[in-house]
Amino acid sequence: MAEISRRARGIALAACLAAAFTAAPGAVAQITPAAPALTPVPPLEPLTPAPPAPPLIPPAAAAPETPAAAADGTVLRIGILAGDNGPYRLLQAEPFRRYLETRTGARVEMIAMRDYVALIDAQISSLVQYAVYSASAYVTAEALCGCVEAIAVPADPDGSIGFYSVLLSRADGPISTLEEARGARLALVAGDSIAGRMIPLDALADAGVDPATHFAATVAVASPEAAVTALLAGEVDVAVAWSSLTGDPASGFSRGVLTQMVGEGALAMDQLRIVWRSELIPYGPHVVRSDIDPELKSALVAALAAASADDPAAVDAIDRSGASGFIAPDPSIYGPLRRLVAADGLPAAP
Repeated sequence: MAEISRRARGIALAACLAAAFTAAPGAVAQITPAAPALTPVPPLEPLTPAPPAPPLIPPAAAAPETPAAAADGTVLRIGILAGDNGPYRLLQAEPFRRYLETRTGARVEMIAMRDYVALIDAQISSLVQYAVYSASAYVTAEALCGCVEAIAVPADPDGSIGFYSVLLSRADGPISTLEEARGARLALVAGDSIAGRMIPLDALADAGVDPATHFAATVAVASPEAAVTALLAGEVDVAVAWSSLTGDPASGFSRGVLTQMVGEGALAMDQLRIVWRSELIPYGPHVVRSDIDPELKSALVAALAAASADDPAAVDAIDRSGASGFIAPDPSIYGPLRRLVAADGLPAAP
């Protein structure tokens, strides 16, 4: 029970970065038998049974033709997050499954997982050899067993592979540095927001700044947009948001809260000043077990690197956030998230 509790604490963190899928336990319908008929009813003509529904994942015989190398019996099982929409998500991801099957020669099966708890447990127990994680789910799996390895991370069209937490002040105000923010009122996202609360607080503490004493007060808000809105209204002196920090600054950069607010007409970038930024918060990686066959691993790395040129539809099928392709990640980019997982009581991976 202690191990289950320990794992659950870590995996609660894993659900914060990417879109979270929550699932309520299924309810069993209670059926009350009908009262017996007073008058016998003649038997009905037998109904012709409907044909069985097709399986979610077609068997090998019904799958698209694959290279002859699949005849050696190699099977690659990939776990993906699906919440309660397993059949739909598997259908969405089918172009990616076909692409990897064609490029690697292995028979590829995709398995829909309800949540990150199930996905992490499935990879640790070898039910799946390959998983598509959020960044925090990946470092949680890594901390729990040390048996996984990130082989690719999605990249935006401009080449960025993550985003940053940023501390903002008003351009017409006196705060332009972190030191000048001493004694200021800070807007943070409430709860367990990775970019809006947990990363900035951890990064500031790691840099020797104690948020509890550095700022006069912290104001909890519902979202990064609300934090920026409170800053513009003068309700706080500094606010935390997130941004790619790539692309045109006047447009709010290429991606993030500032981009959205500029596009909506709610913000002009000349109203704000960036006081501080965190380390890179990387996107969630594609992860394999460390004991996967080396030849299959090499084939997967090559296939992911070439996906944007060879089959853009496969990229769109597995990454719904607009990634243009995949690149091999430097393991060190997940350092900030490893600190959060370690702070939550999970040790670093051996």
